[in-house]
Amino acid sequence: MNASDIRSGLLVLAALASGLCGCHRRPEPVAGGLYSVIDDQGHYRTAKVVALDADGIHLRLYKNRWERRPKEVAPNSLALGTINDQDGFGVGHLVLTKEDFGSWKPMFLFRADLTPDELAGVKMWRQGAGGDFVDKP
Repeated sequence: MNASDIRSGLLVLAALASGLCGCHRRPEPVAGGLYSVIDDQGHYRTAKVVALDADGIHLRLYKNRWERRPKEVAPNSLALGTINDQDGFGVGHLVLTKEDFGSWKPMFLFRADLTPDELAGVKMWRQGAGGDFVDKP
C-alpha cells in the first residue's frame, strides 16, 4: 500500500464519519418548501418558506402542533387560526435569519406552489423597508 492509497482511504473514512455523525450542512431552504420545525415548547409545527432574502427567510408558521415530528403533512389540514382559538394560532408572515431558522431544526417535507395570499406579507414587508429579524417561533 502506498501513500496515495492511504490518503484515499482516509478521505473515504472522513466522508463516512461525517455522514454518520450528522456533521453535514443542512440543505438551503427553498421557496415553497414546507418544513417540520420544533418550537420553544418542544412541539413540532409546520412552516412554509414563502420567500428568501440575502439575510433572511420569510415564513408562514401554521398553528398545527404535534408531539412527534410528522413525516408527512396534508396541506389542506394546515391552518393559521386566530388569536381567539383555544388551541393556539399561527403567523401569516414571519422573518427569521437563516441561522435562526436552522435552530428550529427544519426537516423538508415537500414543496408547494406559493399563493398570492402567502406572498402578500412579503410584499408589505418589503414596501415598508423591512424590519428586524426575529429569533423565536
